Amino acid sequence: MESNQWARIRRIRGREKRTMKRIGTWTFGALLGLLVVSCGSSSMTGVWSDPTLVTAPVHKVLVIGLGSSVTNTKLFEGAMAKQLQHRKIESILASNVMPSGNAPIDTVGLRAFIKQNKVDLITVTRVVGVSKEREYVQGTTYYTPAPGYAAFYPYYYGSYAVVSDPGYMREYHVATVETNAYATSNEKLVWSGQSKTVDPASVNTAIDEIAGLLVSEMAKSGVLK
Repeated sequence: MESNQWARIRRIRGREKRTMKRIGTWTFGALLGLLVVSCGSSSMTGVWSDPTLVTAPVHKVLVIGLGSSVTNTKLFEGAMAKQLQHRKIESILASNVMPSGNAPIDTVGLRAFIKQNKVDLITVTRVVGVSKEREYVQGTTYYTPAPGYAAFYPYYYGSYAVVSDPGYMREYHVATVETNAYATSNEKLVWSGQSKTVDPASVNTAIDEIAGLLVSEMAKSGVLK
């Protein structure tokens, strides 16, 4: 009888191991899913607006993107224009009317262009830094009752199962972007904000996220009315 009891216990423990394996696989898969979802997330880290700002309707914005990549600059300016269009605001892309690279700006000509085209606001966006950061992701322990817990004797002779996911170090890149908005009426700074993007999945995804954030925050601050 004793040998039969131990055989039964071995069968119970075998089922426990299979259960642990299934849970362990599910947990790892869920963790992967969470990491994939979290990649490319953008958020604002700081926002400032002129406390003395008297809001006025903004009909047209000159969008300026500063960067070494002409292609990415045009993509960003285009994404900003799309977000502004959703709010019925017209935009002019600097890459279409201003010299690219390190070419000097004709201040007199630019002022004349702004006045002639009735530009109300100028936004200037640039990447101020890209850093690599590390963090420790804490491991997790999951408890799961063994299949034999439903009856007293199998539970008495068996044991409980604990499934653990070990902790690990995660490395990720953080891109910090700065945007300033200037009123053309007096050329003064009326709004400034910084955003960060963690591990962008692609340049296009990051650009669309940042443009959406910036326009939304400027609208909340009353700059885009």
